Amino acid sequence: MLPGHDHLESSKAPGLWQTMKISFRAPKFDAGGKKIANARFVSVELNGVKIHENVEVPLPTGGPVENNEKPMGPLMIQGDHGPVAFRNIKYTLKHEALSSVSNVSYKIYHGAFKTISDFVSQEPALKGSSNELSIEAVDTDNDYGIVFNGNVTVPENDKYTFIIVNTGGIKMTLNGATLVDHQSDSWQPELGSVDLKAGTYPFEITTYKTAGWMPPRLALYVKTPSTYPQTLTAFNSSPPDENPVQSIYIKTGSEPKLLRAFIDFEGDYKRRLTHTIGVGDPSEINFVYDLESGNLACVWRGDFVDATPMWHDRGDGSFRPLGAVQYLFINQPLAFLASASDAFPAMGKEGEFKTKGYIIDQTSLLPIFKYTYNGLEVQDKIYPDDKNRSLTREVTLKERGSKAGLTFKLAEGNEIIKMNDGSYIVDKKYYIKTASSPTIRETNGKKELVVSVDANSIKYTIIW
Repeated sequence: MLPGHDHLESSKAPGLWQTMKISFRAPKFDAGGKKIANARFVSVELNGVKIHENVEVPLPTGGPVENNEKPMGPLMIQGDHGPVAFRNIKYTLKHEALSSVSNVSYKIYHGAFKTISDFVSQEPALKGSSNELSIEAVDTDNDYGIVFNGNVTVPENDKYTFIIVNTGGIKMTLNGATLVDHQSDSWQPELGSVDLKAGTYPFEITTYKTAGWMPPRLALYVKTPSTYPQTLTAFNSSPPDENPVQSIYIKTGSEPKLLRAFIDFEGDYKRRLTHTIGVGDPSEINFVYDLESGNLACVWRGDFVDATPMWHDRGDGSFRPLGAVQYLFINQPLAFLASASDAFPAMGKEGEFKTKGYIIDQTSLLPIFKYTYNGLEVQDKIYPDDKNRSLTREVTLKERGSKAGLTFKLAEGNEIIKMNDGSYIVDKKYYIKTASSPTIRETNGKKELVVSVDANSIKYTIIW
């Protein structure tokens, strides 16, 4: 079990589908059949949260199919502590990769280059060859360009994905075809895939760096659908970080915590929300509220947030929830709709929507958010229930008025089904309970659970 990640915090409510991703390595045996390495769970993820990593398994499970360990055997799923259902079971048998690099030569150039074309036509300052592919060939830490040529040998017909992690601009060709071409100073993984038959192929890697704040680094990995990633560069070409960053975790303690930050909706930078507040409660029921649209963006149980991306060094303004996050939707949930098929606005429209910040509830110490919309004054109160398994939301309007078409969206998904107890299940991921009489509609290819706002309040509960 990883510190701070309880499998109970990561699990969902009964009746909802759980998602597990397991990487398992069988025990190893020598030629004589003697076990030389125990089995191990390389990693186990529950609903996107890693709960086990590198856990050694010295003995078979209780009640095994067979009592003797083997390098290959049947897969058995045990579920004998109540009703349980399984679906979408997929597996891939993996083996060690046996690709290799050979006949490496290099040409080094000096200068503050902006693109590869700035130097490849020049006379190199240094030439050489090596048995390994390594950025250690460069003779300076900055303002350089280097071209590597060599061969890569792959052992079998398969689809090969090459992953490059480097500092600076990078381009890689294999057998004359471009796999990667990212020509700007950066430090991020780049990848390209190609179908190859067993054999040896020429490659060329060209990289350059001018940003002095990044150390010279180059790592090349290769993997296939049936192999683990294999490193093709020398160890010192991309050594472990000698100055590792201490993670900055924010915990709630005995009182709620509020933190203004950015959040990438469903981990997607292109859907970054920039006017959000993360709210952590001592009950370990947490949520993110989008001030720009008056919307509840996501919820989770467990610890609060990892603020390392926000506060380390220059930071990027974002934090990451510490738990199995249930993302809801991106929209302004309260809107006057001219017809039953109209879409909700993507965010608060200037002149119609204006956030008024929040006040603190003196009993719970949780925020009550405030905004105005088309002349309506709105208060939005969100709080955990007594058993700490759900969130209740109360939206209150001052002087509703008589204008028709005011609608509130409770949920959005690909599938919304009404249950026998009157609740609604959304994509088998969470439930909505409300005393109102919502309707299910379809707009822009999505199902929405909406309620007509005829009174001065809307109240509903999210269970996940």
